[in-house]
Amino acid sequence: MRDDPITLLERELVDAARRRALVAEACEASSHEPRGPWPAGLRPARRRSSLGAIAAVVLSGLAVVVALGALVALHGREPPARPGPAADQVIPGRRQLIDIIGVLRRPQTKADLNPRIVTTPVFPLSAMEGEPDLPLVRFATTAPWGEKLYLVPSRPPTAAELAAAARRFPQITRAQNHVHDETLGVMSAGGGGGGADAAAIEAGSALQIDGAGRSFAGGSTKTRFILVVPDGVTRVEFYFPPEAIPAGGPVYHRSLAVTAPVHGNIAAVQVNRQFAGGEPALIWYGAAGQVIKRIAGTPQFRAPRPAPETALSRAAERNPATPNRVLTAPATGGPTTAFRVQFRLLLNDADYQFRGVGPSGSGCQSTFGAITGGGIDDVRGRIFSDIFSPARGRQWCPGTYTVSVAAYDRGRAGSLHGAPRPFGTATFTVKR
Repeated sequence: MRDDPITLLERELVDAARRRALVAEACEASSHEPRGPWPAGLRPARRRSSLGAIAAVVLSGLAVVVALGALVALHGREPPARPGPAADQVIPGRRQLIDIIGVLRRPQTKADLNPRIVTTPVFPLSAMEGEPDLPLVRFATTAPWGEKLYLVPSRPPTAAELAAAARRFPQITRAQNHVHDETLGVMSAGGGGGGADAAAIEAGSALQIDGAGRSFAGGSTKTRFILVVPDGVTRVEFYFPPEAIPAGGPVYHRSLAVTAPVHGNIAAVQVNRQFAGGEPALIWYGAAGQVIKRIAGTPQFRAPRPAPETALSRAAERNPATPNRVLTAPATGGPTTAFRVQFRLLLNDADYQFRGVGPSGSGCQSTFGAITGGGIDDVRGRIFSDIFSPARGRQWCPGTYTVSVAAYDRGRAGSLHGAPRPFGTATFTVKR
């Protein structure tokens, strides 16, 4: 015979009291991050008794007594309505991420909420994501190169956030600016990226690629691959075919297969190869060694041909500080405008240093800068551009900013002698 509604609700209240006591106890738990470059597994946090936990038990018990008294008074009436849906049911895609990523299901500890991660100004991870889902942030693993990696879910952006992103980044197409589900990124103290929903993770599309070694971008001597995988995948094989890097890059005559174990739903490898735009083929293996999924790689990016040499480009080869016109767009904007800085390339595969200086003020961003470029598509004759916007929580100061651009190095051709000297400057004006 089924229990009557009063008995069922009484049982639920008692269970809720016990769960609340465990949660309060877990919040006071001590924890530590696993040692070593590849931890054997994420251990549950050790628990200890505390006055907070005891108080939670007492308060929960009082709540049960009060609730039972109300049940006696309501006996014979219709049972009360069930509570509203949980957060993972309200936010689209949240429950799906929790179901396939085991790290998200373990209790959160202080080690998960690294201040350098949760307070970083790069949130949201992209213009197409909403605020981070802080209750689900988890430390995942330490990569072979010593970088601590964190899983950072982001809720779907609101309509207002999508509209703001479209205004700040007009190059984002309507199709790109179309995110409905919660997404998951990978972050470290040095930055991060990603933004894959549960379907993309299960399809093998949650792959982050970073340059390493001598030069960060197209001329990097090493490449790092960070892949988020669903539960059940215990190791991943990354396969790199023979390839020739265009624009004077290296030639890899042999294929390369690297197998990486999965820790914290992440498989990470670093290879001594330059990234040429194509993704490696993947094979997912289960605990018994069975093949779970095979994913074909994507073809190598085909770099455009450099434009013919000119007198100006030959002068830049001899002296990278040869004057070259720099423009900003728009010329005038507001406190949160994203300004584009661009110029026509005179060199192949170079990195560029941007420096911006403007008026100072309380809560304003008066300086900015970046070193970027060096990709295999950064060839003579093409337009190079970068976008600058204020750091999160800050705005441009009213007034005029001056941006200078200099060649930082020659990519695969090596470093420059002496400090970089600007080849051009431009300005933009900020109005309230």
